[in-house]
Amino acid sequence: MSGLFVASKEDQTLTLTGKPASKEIKKLPPGTYRFTVQARTADGALTQTSAIIVNVVSAEKAAERVSIDTSYPTLRGPSGDKFQFSLDVRNDTGLDAVFNFRATAPPGWETSFKPAYESKQISSLQIAANSSKTVEMEVTPPFNAQAGEFDFKVEAQSPKAKAEKELKVVLTGTYGLKVGTPSGLLSLVAERGQMASITLLVQNKGSAAQREVKFNAFKPENWKVEFKPEKLENLDAGAVKQTEITITPAEQALVGDYSVSVQTEGEKANQDTEFRVTIRAASAWGWIGVALIVAVILALAATFRVFGRR
Repeated sequence: MSGLFVASKEDQTLTLTGKPASKEIKKLPPGTYRFTVQARTADGALTQTSAIIVNVVSAEKAAERVSIDTSYPTLRGPSGDKFQFSLDVRNDTGLDAVFNFRATAPPGWETSFKPAYESKQISSLQIAANSSKTVEMEVTPPFNAQAGEFDFKVEAQSPKAKAEKELKVVLTGTYGLKVGTPSGLLSLVAERGQMASITLLVQNKGSAAQREVKFNAFKPENWKVEFKPEKLENLDAGAVKQTEITITPAEQALVGDYSVSVQTEGEKANQDTEFRVTIRAASAWGWIGVALIVAVILALAATFRVFGRR
């Protein structure tokens, strides 16, 4: 095409394509190339000239013009969490391109990519020239991951450019407590005003150490509950320690069943254990009851004997 008709007060769009005149040139050397485009009417009354500058860069330079940025290159949390890195991928190569995403992760870790604010997973994304898009990279640790630091590398690569970014996840471990008794029973028998004891076993079921485990009791009014020791220090992962619980019912407690709840409180894990406490009559009252029954029986026997003789 060497010309076109443009009506008054209208626009027309043309696409200019250029290539080396010599067929022997397969690849343009890096540099700056200047072109002049002139438009004029057939009668020459109207003329407009415009300059076009094309910068050709090497593949190495083009790669440098692709970048991956993130505000939080290091994320920290428990082993059971998922972690999401928000990555800003910028394409300053001057060409629209499709970028493929790849992550290098520690063994057992899962990684995936998706556009920002979307749920679908992707492996590539088209990014226009001189613009950027946000991509979220989600990493999931294995179920048995221990506390520690884990390094990742993410790559965004097009046919002519590539960018890399180093990322890190710091796992603080999982937190969990298991509480019980040696026999597995959560009940005991006590007398009012008298102390009764039971052993409480505490196991750290998490992968992170518990530096301090405390105990609290929720009990009936005027009851007394004591722990020895009152707290457990440095409970390592998988370790088991014990405390002795002493329960003293109130002097006015009636015979029957009562509930005493014990809360075992770690750094980031709690466990509630409910005990059933059965109050029975004191042994002295039992003997008094037996004596009263015997006395009643003897009195009845004497009565029958007296009336029987008549």
